[in-house]
Amino acid sequence: MGLGRTDYPFVSVVIPTFKRCAYVKKTVESLLVQSYPKDRFEVIVVDGSSGDGTAETIGSLAASAEVSVKCLVKAPEGPASSRNFGAEAARGEVLAFIDSDCVAAEDWLAEGVRLVGGEVAVVQGRTLPDPSVPWTVFSRSIRIESMSGIYECCNIFYLKEAFLGVKGFSDAYRSLRFGDLYLGGEDLDLAYRVMRSGRRSVFAPGAVVYHEVTKKSLWSWFIEPQFLIWPLMVKRFPELRRGMFMRYFLTRSHFFLILLAGAVALGFYNKAFLLGATPYVVDCALKPSAFWKGIFNVFRFLVFIPRDLAAMALMLRGSI
Repeated sequence: MGLGRTDYPFVSVVIPTFKRCAYVKKTVESLLVQSYPKDRFEVIVVDGSSGDGTAETIGSLAASAEVSVKCLVKAPEGPASSRNFGAEAARGEVLAFIDSDCVAAEDWLAEGVRLVGGEVAVVQGRTLPDPSVPWTVFSRSIRIESMSGIYECCNIFYLKEAFLGVKGFSDAYRSLRFGDLYLGGEDLDLAYRVMRSGRRSVFAPGAVVYHEVTKKSLWSWFIEPQFLIWPLMVKRFPELRRGMFMRYFLTRSHFFLILLAGAVALGFYNKAFLLGATPYVVDCALKPSAFWKGIFNVFRFLVFIPRDLAAMALMLRGSI
């Protein structure tokens, strides 16, 4: 095992939830059939006072489970507070976080826990959209197939000692909202504070969870409010620039869009400048897509221009 032991370290799986009774039931059920020894982990569901039967449902599962399962109920104060609440009650030397809209593969715990230990205090797992749900252009889910640099808590493991050493998740992000939408940021914040303490992070491709697939509206496809918090995160953690395009652009598409805007402006004086739009058009055409096929890929830039402009406008607003 990663902790340098011949036996299995005790693990506490923490699941924050709010008004997701039906799906958190699936999450817990996937944990009850893990290949990890049943007496070497516990499941802690933290319910933010959902009032939808979550506590009763988890209690029913706990009654017949070989694994220790409990549901803690607290005030609805957001996922960071719920995760900290669960961690405080945890008995494990490893904390495994999974979200209540995810289902764990059978070897999730075994594959993630084996890499935790020593300098490695953060292990990010592989997250895939639920394969049973057809994917469309308006599908919403999470896909993480390599180290994301964001350290999403839908699938991540922490050495409890390191977690407590930085006092867990920050509650400072609870007020960051766009209307009723919670913007988050505490996932990334925690990981970087742990690494600044001298620990390392690794990726575990075998630690797989499947994330729920939902539908998003046309408006939510164009407008992604999470871009608002990127300037704040980069300011707090300049290390993020290492994963940015040319260290100043979140993606290469944003850089190419600026080239396109300049090309169009200068094209009024000399049409040769219009060649500067080529990188953006090609970049859009080469992106994988479940909807755009064949020659139609060439025209994707017409749809992506307003989307990327909206993203850059949100980041500008966030910077201000």
